[in-house]
Amino acid sequence: MISVTKQMSFCYGHYLPDHPGKCRSPHGHNSKIQVTVEREDKDLGEDGMVIDFGILKKVIEEAIGLLDHSFLNDNQEVPQPPTIEHITRFLAIELSSNLPFGVYLTKLLVSETDDCWAEWRAK
Repeated sequence: MISVTKQMSFCYGHYLPDHPGKCRSPHGHNSKIQVTVEREDKDLGEDGMVIDFGILKKVIEEAIGLLDHSFLNDNQEVPQPPTIEHITRFLAIELSSNLPFGVYLTKLLVSETDDCWAEWRAK
């Protein structure tokens, strides 16, 4: 298997109503997303790529476009409460369903801050 990773950014607002700390109040995050996809060595096309980074960028933009600059507590598609774990799982599902045939999502990192993130991995 060969993998490639693309990083992008998006912003969102939310609050966690049952959280005992500051997160129970509305606030925002500037998040980074790192998407790692892979393909079998033998399945690399004539172009020798796992996926063209331009295509991967479009797939990521479509997924984060559902969240970017929105208030996630009002977003009916995101599981509630909109924790970083729920956001990450939501994005993993969106990304996986929009990748080209033969390209698989293997790892997804979604940061909430520069030093806190959630990670999704394929089994």
